[in-house]
Parts: sequence; C-alpha cells; structure tokens
Amino acid sequence: MERIEHMIDAGEAPVILLHDRPELIDYLPELLRFIETKGYKTGVLTDEVQPVTFHCEGRCRSYVADEG
Repeated sequence: MERIEHMIDAGEAPVILLHDRPELIDYLPELLRFIETKGYKTGVLTDEVQPVTFHCEGRCRSYVADEG
C-alpha cells in the first residue's frame, strides 16, 4: 500500500496485478478496502483494455518452464 501511495503522490495511476499466491488471500480484503478508499475500482483485463508496459528496473528474469 505504501508503493501505491507513492505512485499516487507522484501523479501516476497505479496498476495492481494480483497473482495467484496463497499469502495474498489474507491480505486481499485490506488491499481492496484501501483501493476503494482511494476512489479506484477493480476490473478484469480483457482484450479491449489498453496494455500497460512495465519497466523491469533490473528485476526481470527469464523463465523457461520445465518440459521434462
């Protein structure tokens, strides 16, 4: 939530991706309430949604699924 606040303060519109992780389940209600208090709404990404490009800033890694 601090990172979201920082983006809002910097005038950026935050894009929050929620991945399937067990630890997210406990945190999700708090995060959704926080997002709502900031006036944002949740939605589902569809083909009609304009893509957003994220910059890695040194965090990107290649991933190859184990085929064996």
